[in-house]
Amino acid sequence: RALYVDEGRTGIVAFDARSGNQLSHETLEPEVIEELGGRIDRLVDTGAGPVWVMGASGKIAVLDPGALSVVDVHDSGVSDTFAAVSSIVREDGNFACF
Repeated sequence: RALYVDEGRTGIVAFDARSGNQLSHETLEPEVIEELGGRIDRLVDTGAGPVWVMGASGKIAVLDPGALSVVDVHDSGVSDTFAAVSSIVREDGNFACF
């Protein structure tokens, strides 16, 4: 499976990595997109856990990798989403690298 941000920058499109066929297209809830600053700027899918999307506001939405639904939203503490962020460590010990 390969994941991409959709053209409108409000959802995630999943493709079969071998065939190229589209598997799903999940649009995030309007409230989540608003919290993310109106758009998704970056997507991280390590294949080993949650999918992370960072928005224009610097907030990060954590998505369930199977359903691509939002589980939680965190403030990354970064106002510029393209700033150098090496990692975000959560209290439970999980982290995502960018």
